[in-house]
Amino acid sequence: MIPIVFYGTGLAFISLIFTNIAFFGLHLGFIAKDKGYQRFRTMQKCIPLMIAILGSAFSFKVGNFLYSKFFGWRSFFVPFEQYEKLHHYLNVLSILNIVFSIVPICAVDIYGLYAYKWGSQYYMIQIETLVLSLSVFALTIWEIKK
Repeated sequence: MIPIVFYGTGLAFISLIFTNIAFFGLHLGFIAKDKGYQRFRTMQKCIPLMIAILGSAFSFKVGNFLYSKFFGWRSFFVPFEQYEKLHHYLNVLSILNIVFSIVPICAVDIYGLYAYKWGSQYYMIQIETLVLSLSVFALTIWEIKK
């Protein structure tokens, strides 16, 4: 049981690091070169830097704040010239996240539910992480379709 849990969780963690590094590369290679982003960066000094750092360190999903108009704030809207291309790149990262992070976590959780008996703390944690993973999966699919 331990090797499956270890390798499944390790794969999910490594893939999260990989997608965050890929977002950092996307930020340097594409986002920072977009003329709309460059104009935005001159007006908003702090927000683009925060999004680049948080998106690279914690989750690439923070990059969605660049075009989301979060709570209607203009600080979170970059008038990208190549918006469709950026959205495509973020969707690819989301699909990679589903395949290499969410699916292994769900597989480990399902296996844990099968291998352990009802009532143990580990069993309860498996239920919690499975519900959270399936919720993230559903929201990611919804985000991709938008």
